[in-house]
Amino acid sequence: MTCPAVLKPLQTVTLPAAVLLLSSCTILPFNRHADGDKTKPDLPTSRGWGLMADPKLTGSVSTGPMAPGSAAPGMPPGDGGSPASAEGGGLFDFSSVTANSTQSTSRIQWIRSAMDATEQARRAGKPLLILVNNRNSPPGQSIENTLVLQPEFKKLTEENYVPLYMDFSDKATADSDFYQAFKDRLKVRGYPTVLVTLPDGVEVLRLSGYKHENEVGYMLKLRESVASSQKAIEARRKRLLPSGYRAWTDKQGVVVYAKLDKADANMLNLTTEWGTKFTTFTNRLSSEDQAWIESERAKRQPSTDAKPST
Repeated sequence: MTCPAVLKPLQTVTLPAAVLLLSSCTILPFNRHADGDKTKPDLPTSRGWGLMADPKLTGSVSTGPMAPGSAAPGMPPGDGGSPASAEGGGLFDFSSVTANSTQSTSRIQWIRSAMDATEQARRAGKPLLILVNNRNSPPGQSIENTLVLQPEFKKLTEENYVPLYMDFSDKATADSDFYQAFKDRLKVRGYPTVLVTLPDGVEVLRLSGYKHENEVGYMLKLRESVASSQKAIEARRKRLLPSGYRAWTDKQGVVVYAKLDKADANMLNLTTEWGTKFTTFTNRLSSEDQAWIESERAKRQPSTDAKPST
């Protein structure tokens, strides 16, 4: 389904919630590179792995491997996750759309749930850095003891990515149908594999295998992928412009790229570029955005200067 061709941002019509079922065959719609087919524009709704069918919205129970908000057999502990509903998390400011920074430690605070990592990437608008590893393999041990421990790697990752770790030396992960299917969809053929993807699963970088002498080359590729990811995101945003997506800024300077779904007197309903819906007060916006809303309202008011017809 394609995006609407014309934006009517101030109509008070609530858009239907997008519902994606998470199953072994729909973890990723397809595995394509960010420089792939330009003839097929990206959809504004998220194609990530974390959005579950919400029975409160659909009136039905999820047919995916897990019901929303619950753990399930075959999933690693904690990976029942806290999947977001299609309506987001209720009333919050723009600061809630941006993921909280992790506390500084000597090691990266990896996210172990694919669902939670994807939701965080969608809210923050950051790419995912996915490490698929098996610590029982010599290359897997090597990357853990060298690259992953480098302060530069930690800094680059925490500043630019949402980090997801999938460890297949863990029995729960290795025995999980979900993660086996996830690995197949990512086309992981060996350990370790490092992937950088956009929040909707579009691949930006793939690094397979590892030796200690690869450390410098890996860091170079990861630094380059920061610029590549941003370039892919900017290209995607240009394709979304005709559908009404634009940059919104709150009074604290937090920027969110989103589409206005509904505007009341003091409240706005928006959808971010990755499909997360949220609500905010009009007075939390920058003065420029408030002026834009007023100008749009003025365009839709009947002209008082029009002469009555005779």
